[in-house]
Amino acid sequence: MSNIREHLKKVREKQSQKRTTNNRGENIWHSWKASSNKARFVGDFILTKTHYIGNNSKISNLALFEDAAFQGENRLSVVINCANWDIEKEEYKKNGPCLVCKLNKIAREVLKSNQPGEEDTITSEMRKEFADLKARTDNRSAYRWNILDRDNPDVAEGKAGFKITSLGQELFDQLSAIHDGYAPNDFTSVDLGLDISVKRTGGGDSKERVKYSAQPAMLDGKLCVTPLSDEEKAYEQHVLLGICGRQADQELLVSKLLEKWTSLIEAVKQNESAAATANNAGPSDDKKADSDETPEATESTDTKEATAEEDPF
Repeated sequence: MSNIREHLKKVREKQSQKRTTNNRGENIWHSWKASSNKARFVGDFILTKTHYIGNNSKISNLALFEDAAFQGENRLSVVINCANWDIEKEEYKKNGPCLVCKLNKIAREVLKSNQPGEEDTITSEMRKEFADLKARTDNRSAYRWNILDRDNPDVAEGKAGFKITSLGQELFDQLSAIHDGYAPNDFTSVDLGLDISVKRTGGGDSKERVKYSAQPAMLDGKLCVTPLSDEEKAYEQHVLLGICGRQADQELLVSKLLEKWTSLIEAVKQNESAAATANNAGPSDDKKADSDETPEATESTDTKEATAEEDPF
């Protein structure tokens, strides 16, 4: 090709579009913009647990994967669903396969067995690294919901429709309070639902934590009840479980994990195997039961919302 620059630009544009659109070429992902937003929530939500595994985390500079792992044809998404979380049952699986949770559990156990004031078996540098590892591998709650974006309703040029938004715990709790206050009506109801005003502050150059506030939209001092129009009723709602419930390939994650973490997991596995051999039959039934209690990673209290750019689904 004579103009390689234009070819490269064209390919990158297609790749970028593929990451943010569905198979009909529609941009179905919603993100909360700075300042004011207005949205109409419709139907039920699903609760997912996610891990941020990208290398540009604001939590810690500790990397889990090489930068190259997020590039190319088989690149990893920077946000993945926790494979230990059963989205349909909304509960954690026992002995789930989540690679990130394995690292989280190792970090927790190391920190638990080396409390400050006790005789340390690890250096202060190692303690900091394991504390960073725990923070990097905690999961977050992400509530996925169909909405009508009142500020930017189009999902394609000249075509309006439902978008999928993601809420962190902070914003979800405020919507729950709105729901309770509007009872016995449902703020997501087709006929009696409400437009919701969401304000986002912080972040960006301010270096302040991103915060969200939500309240029902008002009109002339009264709640703004917004029945869906016949056109809006005809919009196809997204099947959230099918779109947002996809799991990352755990084998692919393992193949792209930094060698230091692969070695750590293998070393822990060998130590556990040696301990089990020394005890003849391994841990007792009581200890097995205890080990099955919390196979998941601890959950972060960070209320950061996932953005469309971070969303892998």
